[in-house]
Parts: sequence; C-alpha cells; structure tokens
Amino acid sequence: MTNEALKLKVATHISRVTPFGLASVAPGTAGAVFGLLLTVVAWRFGYLVYLITLTIVVFAGTWAIEVYEKHTGTHDDRKIVVDEVAGMMLSLAGWEHPTPLILILAFAAFRALDILKPWPISELDRRVGGGVGCMADDLAAGVFCIIFLEILRPFL
Repeated sequence: MTNEALKLKVATHISRVTPFGLASVAPGTAGAVFGLLLTVVAWRFGYLVYLITLTIVVFAGTWAIEVYEKHTGTHDDRKIVVDEVAGMMLSLAGWEHPTPLILILAFAAFRALDILKPWPISELDRRVGGGVGCMADDLAAGVFCIIFLEILRPFL
C-alpha cells in the first residue's frame, strides 16, 4: 500500500468515524450520538481529558475531511460525520456532569442547529470550503448550543 493510499484510508475512517458515517439512516445523527457518548466518557476523566479529546477530534477531523474531500471531489458528504462528533462535543463544554435532561436538550438543540443552519451558521456552510468549512458550521452550531444551554442553566 502506498503512502497516499494509506493516508486516504486513514482519512476516510476518521472522517466517517467508521462505522457511524456508513449508517443507512441519519448518519449525522449517528455521529452526534457518538459525540455525545465520547463527551460523557471524556468528562469522566476531567476537563483536561475532555479538552484534549475535543482538540484531537477537531484537528484530526479537519485534516481527514480535507483529504477525503479532495479525493472524492465532494463537500460535506453525508458520510462525513466527524464534524458532528466535534460539534456535539463542543455543545457540552460547560457541563462536567450533565444530567440526562441536559444531554437530551444539548443533543436536540445541536441537531436542530446543524440541520436548520440558521444565520450565521449558514454563511459558514456556504462561504468556507474544504475541511475547515465542513468542520466550522458544526462548531458554530456547538457554540450556539452552548449559549442556549447557558440561558437555560438557571432553570435546569
């Protein structure tokens, strides 16, 4: 196997978060569920582990998406779900011990923002290309989710 072939294989598995990106129904939702579970596990080891895990997902995911998109000639293919993993993880940045209600609210809010792409998320989706663009709109959805959850915090 050549270096290029190996690079593409690794990038494909990372960008698809294999097997989640290969789900026949709602691969983005499957990726977000994985992101939710990864967040809960990472937080159990503390903020530093959560932050390192999120950082690795964002940077490795951006690289992988870039490689995958260049090879396939696509942008934000539905099989690419590492961006949903990163966005979902970012959504829970302020919740070290999220309750089931917080997890449900974060998941629902993130998926709604990711699917509907309100402004300015839609601008990022349209104007920024490559791996950065694919990752950016989901991270923006994660930031808006953080704001939403912080507004609700006194009531939760």
